[in-house]
Amino acid sequence: MSPSFAGKNADIESPSRRFHSWVVYNLESRIKRYPQKASNLKGLSREKAFFDNNKQHFGTVYAASGYTRKTKKNCRLDWALIKPSSTGIARIGVNNLRPN
Repeated sequence: MSPSFAGKNADIESPSRRFHSWVVYNLESRIKRYPQKASNLKGLSREKAFFDNNKQHFGTVYAASGYTRKTKKNCRLDWALIKPSSTGIARIGVNNLRPN
């Protein structure tokens, strides 16, 4: 059973398209400045392939807090429960709590 939403569920990407575009721009700039460095070209190919294969899709928001809530020290109290997609599950790390 899932909670009801007023609108469509939000899909989460990681990394964001904005960050992806920044990385691609920087790699393309390096390739123009240093065309002899093959590592820049390999990095660009990897970065573009990651998005071309839709691996940036991490999952869908199941539930989330109100983004406008803050603590007394003006810190945001935002969180989200995300249902990972098949590509997102492969990128989940460990979530171990530190012992007291």
